[in-house]
Amino acid sequence: MKFLRAISLIFFFLTLLILLRVLLYDSYPDFSVFYYTPQISLSGGNPYLNNKLIFTPSAYPPFSFMFQIPLLIIPFIIASKIWIIFSLGALFASIILLFKTAELKLNSSLFYFFSGLSFIFFPVKFTLGMGQTNLFVLLFLSLAIYFSKKKEVWSGFFLGLSFLIKLFPLLVFPYFLFKSRKVFLFSLTMIFAAIILSLIVIPLPLNQYFYQKVLPTMYSSWPAEYYNQSIGGFLVRLSLPLTERTIIKYIFVILVTATSLIIAFFRRNSIEKTDLLLGYLILASLIINGFSWQHHFTWTLIPLFFTLTYLIKDKLNFWYYALFFYCYLLIAINIISPNSVPLLAQSHVFYGTFTLWVLDSLLILKTSGESLKHSRKKSDQD
Repeated sequence: MKFLRAISLIFFFLTLLILLRVLLYDSYPDFSVFYYTPQISLSGGNPYLNNKLIFTPSAYPPFSFMFQIPLLIIPFIIASKIWIIFSLGALFASIILLFKTAELKLNSSLFYFFSGLSFIFFPVKFTLGMGQTNLFVLLFLSLAIYFSKKKEVWSGFFLGLSFLIKLFPLLVFPYFLFKSRKVFLFSLTMIFAAIILSLIVIPLPLNQYFYQKVLPTMYSSWPAEYYNQSIGGFLVRLSLPLTERTIIKYIFVILVTATSLIIAFFRRNSIEKTDLLLGYLILASLIINGFSWQHHFTWTLIPLFFTLTYLIKDKLNFWYYALFFYCYLLIAINIISPNSVPLLAQSHVFYGTFTLWVLDSLLILKTSGESLKHSRKKSDQD
């Protein structure tokens, strides 16, 4: 055990050093969008169109701009470094919260090992390198899951906050409608309150532009870039006619959504699988999207963690672990020159996420070893 602990500690510190190199970067392209969007909006401009101040037009709802307004009081360069430091803090806090949720020790080989896996996870490095918001959403989702068993109001607050920043994760809301009305209603109330506030603070034409022009394209567009790892990106790479791939996409989305919600509904009272279920719905929310950029898959750290801890607690055999690490590798890697590999190989993140979704479907439906022991003991007593 001491040898295993030593190896995990070495792995932890080596991967941490690799991760911290991001602090030395000269720029974080997407951060310019978050920094300048409020300024453009409040001065009568349109951040949803090309602008020399921002790396790319914004794709975020107007109510998310309100969270970014405080950045304007800090010079851009300093603000970008503070943003990255806070993003790193959000990653560390998320990992700690996940371990606390699973009631596992922080000073353990598993903690150092999983942290190391997170530090070299390409979606995480991509998020940091671009200056994205995904690690804050990861933190809010981790907080929502942590509080879901103890303080439902706080759980609803953080779930609503994650949605306000990134419009994610859609399928978790119906689960809480089944499981905890208080979480569902509080998060919904918070979202509607933020929308109303944004109509007051953010110019009305911008709100109209987002809901009429930007939002519809989020679910109807077909980005063909390698970084799009949703079902839409996979189907574009098949080079099918638009009509055929649209039909396949809708069938896939309906099947995954229906399967996920049915399983969630029938297993909603399974206490030992609550966390696994929430991670499962995060996976489904990612793969049914019109587009899910590779950095969005930072959020798969939640289902990866709860899947791994479930395998350990239920003492499942080697093949489950082999399949788990196969999924991790497919999601974690990045192809530096995607044009050098076949088109279908470019959807590796989608394959890993979908396979993990299937694995979690089986684990959620499976009778756990602990439950089986409990039922046998009860049967013997009877």
